[in-house]
Amino acid sequence: MGVSNFRIFVAVSVFCSLLFGVNLWQAKPPQQTTIVSASNPVPQLEAELVPPAKALARSATVNVKVHGVRLVEPSHLGDGGNGTTEKQAYLSYRIDDGPGIATAATYLSFHNLPSGDHRITVTLVGTHLIPLISHGVKVAIP
Repeated sequence: MGVSNFRIFVAVSVFCSLLFGVNLWQAKPPQQTTIVSASNPVPQLEAELVPPAKALARSATVNVKVHGVRLVEPSHLGDGGNGTTEKQAYLSYRIDDGPGIATAATYLSFHNLPSGDHRITVTLVGTHLIPLISHGVKVAIP
């Protein structure tokens, strides 16, 4: 299997996992050794609802903070071009069992949500479409 075929296989696998409701944020990370240093920081992800009162308007806005990687749009992932080995990643937002929204945006709103409890999962996705870390927030719509 060629390199481009393998990338297509991985991309289709991740897309199908997100589409059919597999919770990637619960998956075990690959077994590998990571050396943590100033030049190789561990990626960190924080997500919070802002402001929580938007639930009354049947909306939810998530604000995300990421450390240890440089966020890029998914279409530019791996475009190092400048010779650096800087870690790159993008964010994938997902509400309940819906499709993932892949972007570098750290602020995203969901509107016209139905009444009930919802979970918004934000996943930091690295090169080769590997989920690095996830964080979920809950919102209750009256």
